[in-house]
Parts: sequence; structure tokens; C-alpha cells
Amino acid sequence: MPSQCLEGFYEVPDFLIFKGGYVYVFVHEGRIFAYGVGNLDKSPPALDRYNPNKLLRARLDRWVVFLRDLVIEESGANRGKLHSGLSYNFQNGSTYYTKGKVLENGDLDLGFSLDSFHILGKGFVWRRMEPAEIAKLNLQSIPLESALATIPDSNQNSKIPKSK
Repeated sequence: MPSQCLEGFYEVPDFLIFKGGYVYVFVHEGRIFAYGVGNLDKSPPALDRYNPNKLLRARLDRWVVFLRDLVIEESGANRGKLHSGLSYNFQNGSTYYTKGKVLENGDLDLGFSLDSFHILGKGFVWRRMEPAEIAKLNLQSIPLESALATIPDSNQNSKIPKSK
């Protein structure tokens, strides 16, 4: 599956105290990125108040890349496997190592972990949304340049190196 086929809107489920949302996934330079476009409960965007960088605590959590550098294996035995990503959680200010796989139906089965061995983590399925439900919810993406401009701010934890 070519990585460009993954571009589009996905629904991310609620988990414990963390709100689920709608995200937009895009591909840039062969890597997968995502930003939030709305909350499942229709609540307004929230401030990034837990950000370790105090200068970024006044920004909103919408239209800022939070998943970056996820690589997809496009051929061979590992076709559809995802690895080397980092995800920032606006709801607690933590950064997670991210990996997963593309499911047959186009959904993304992603694992988020505090450690690079993925021992301390949790997995979620991001459900790929259909055009009719995207239209009904009036979900909108932003221009690629606007999304790319937020990437330097998306990893707030300097202890985790940027993957290549």
C-alpha cells in the first residue's frame, strides 16, 4: 500500500481520561504525519497547557502536527508496517514512540509507548472515515504548508531524538 493512500481523515477513540478526536493524516517526504481537526465530543480546541515548553502553552491543540516521522514499509514481508514515529499528547504533555500497521480496511492500528521497546504503552485503532461522514461533520484540513510549519513544535520532549 503506497503511503499516499493513507492520507485522509481518521477517528481516534476516547481512552480513559483522554478525549478522542478527528485527525487528518498526510504524507510528506515519505513519512506520515497527523494533526487534530476536532474533538469527538464537539468541544472547542483546548490550550496546550501541559506543554513542557512554557512558550507553547498558549497555543491551541487544533491544526498542530502531533504525530510525525512515521515510516511505512511499502514492500516486502513487512509491507504495511509502521515504525519510527513520535506522537505528542496535548492532554498530558508527553511524547510517545509510535509504531503500528495498516489494516486491510485502511484503518491504522497504532501503538504508543513511553519506551522505545514498546513495553509501556497502549494501542488504538484509528478508523478511516468515509467521505459522507466527513462531509456531515464538516471536517476541514489545512494547507500542507500550514501543517508543515507546526512540525518543529510537535515534539516537546527533547529527551526523545528526532527519527530520520
